[in-house]
Amino acid sequence: MRAEVSVLLALPLLATATTYNLSALFGSVLSPDAEYYYPSDANWTGEVTQRWSTWHAPTYLGAIKPATERDVQDIVKIASAHNISFLATGGGHGVSQNLANVQNAIDIDLSNFKTVEVDEANNQVIVGGGATYGQLYDPLYKIGKEIPTGNAECVGVVGASVGAGVGLLQGLHGYTSDALLSARIVTASGVLFEASATNNTDLFWAIRGAGANFGIITSATYRIYDATNGGQAQNADFLFPQTANRSVWDALQTLDETLPAELSVTITSAYNQTSAQAAILVNLVYFGPQDEFQPYVNQFVALNPTRWRNITAPWNNLIAQANFGAPSSSCDTNEHINMFSIALNKTDPLTFQGFFDDMILFSQMNPSYSGAWVIERYGSQGPMAVPTESRGVYPWREAKMQLLFESNYANSSLDDTVDAFYTQQRQHFNEFSGFNTFATYVNYAHGDEGPNAWYGDADNLSRLSALKSKWDSNNLFGAAKPVPF
Repeated sequence: MRAEVSVLLALPLLATATTYNLSALFGSVLSPDAEYYYPSDANWTGEVTQRWSTWHAPTYLGAIKPATERDVQDIVKIASAHNISFLATGGGHGVSQNLANVQNAIDIDLSNFKTVEVDEANNQVIVGGGATYGQLYDPLYKIGKEIPTGNAECVGVVGASVGAGVGLLQGLHGYTSDALLSARIVTASGVLFEASATNNTDLFWAIRGAGANFGIITSATYRIYDATNGGQAQNADFLFPQTANRSVWDALQTLDETLPAELSVTITSAYNQTSAQAAILVNLVYFGPQDEFQPYVNQFVALNPTRWRNITAPWNNLIAQANFGAPSSSCDTNEHINMFSIALNKTDPLTFQGFFDDMILFSQMNPSYSGAWVIERYGSQGPMAVPTESRGVYPWREAKMQLLFESNYANSSLDDTVDAFYTQQRQHFNEFSGFNTFATYVNYAHGDEGPNAWYGDADNLSRLSALKSKWDSNNLFGAAKPVPF
């Protein structure tokens, strides 16, 4: 993903427009190292973690940077007692139309929880609630280890995990959440609990797929794995003109039933308003030797790209090398990004071809519009290999790919036009998705899809609702994609 969700969300009752002096309200209780900020402060954007997207964003009366777990507990207790909404921010990548309902909130900025502690002897890594994927790369690579991560280094590890954590290595190891061994979580009561396979097992199930509904994770312990192929991976990039519209999707379809666990395919398509041309950028990553990778390279070379390359890179440098090493916008902040998504269980080339043409036409009709269509084709072998009794909530393990429609435009007056276009296009993809019902990865979801699309069938929802009543009966958490009572 260009950006995965790394915000743990909380919504007490109803926000009010009351102005609070945060240091006066919290200062006598929180530790001396806790910090307080207001949107009017000159250093707000420099000191407070900024959101990836300002589309349908929450508004804040201020931010608190807790220094200790006890601080987090006390912020939850005091804020809820005063009926003040709050959100806990890790990487700041959470996107949902429902976040606009959170107004005059406290931003619980977890910047002081960015710790990474590697326990090599036990094949574990302990990360703070504010740590990002990028912080894991070098420490794990240096000791010959790896962990499934997303494909943006600035996404919060915990924020991704509470949705699932899809990514390049999932075919081999499952999701980031499948590597989760335990978590320390502040719940609605302000009490700190540990959730694991042996402690508070119901909560442990819930936080791996619907975790934003149950609390603020201050630290988490993950299993780490021996680095595949000695930590070296193959990377190939291909640039195609818009005339390759159908051929690329035909090639993608051939992998529907044959994609090896070691291979990931990421395809980004966009229309350039300046050149008036669209392009298709294909990135292949293979965690194995070049001779095994070569047939997949040959398949895309045969489509006559205008440019391509194939390199070997250490796994901790893959994100930087992807897409010809071009800078990524995934870690930019305060952009107006409106995102739609859908999970697919098959490739329908005709549907893909039709959307590509429609995307070009839509872009031409709206000159101030900019957007990208991203296809993430990662292996399902790892997710499906996890025993049923060891899985979390996330329901779409068999999904062959995630489609992301990332619209980035400064003119918010386009919102309704963009929403109408992608709502229709998303429905069209759903008709040929290979699923019997609408499916989407909760961390990529627009926010209008509903609990069944985010969390699965009636059994999952019934179990989640019961847990919501147990752990968060006042509905303090889960503003973005709420679990129903």
